[in-house]
Amino acid sequence: MTQLTTGQLTTLAAAIAAETDPEFVAYRTNGQTTLMAGWYNQPSVTAAWMNAAERAVLFEATKVAKFDGLTAGKRDAWRLMMDNAPIDFGRNAMRKAVQDIWGNTDSVPVLEGLTELATRAQALFGGNSKTTNTVTALDRAFEGELVSEDISAALAL
Repeated sequence: MTQLTTGQLTTLAAAIAAETDPEFVAYRTNGQTTLMAGWYNQPSVTAAWMNAAERAVLFEATKVAKFDGLTAGKRDAWRLMMDNAPIDFGRNAMRKAVQDIWGNTDSVPVLEGLTELATRAQALFGGNSKTTNTVTALDRAFEGELVSEDISAALAL
């Protein structure tokens, strides 16, 4: 049974029919639904906000050279965010907190570190493009991965 809505299946069916990537065309021609699903689960070029950024990701996004310059309250706020991970950065309040803690200039590289590439399927199904400071990324409407059954259901439409 598919995990997708009728609207998503319709979108996927149209995308499958229109795709011209030679690798994908070969999968489609041969009816290889598992390989087609795998192709759609590969990274796209679309940036997306992390929806479950773990503590280690937050730490890696930390600009340690700038950390000492933060006020004690800002350092405590960043620690609270790390302590409460995983954090959904699709939520406006969480991105604004990063900007508040790090300031306008220093928050940009931190925010960039809290994005990842959406899969081709996630980019296909879209979502809302959200900007904080100068960093824009997709808040995904679909967060899972496609499976063979999803492809088969789309092809059956």
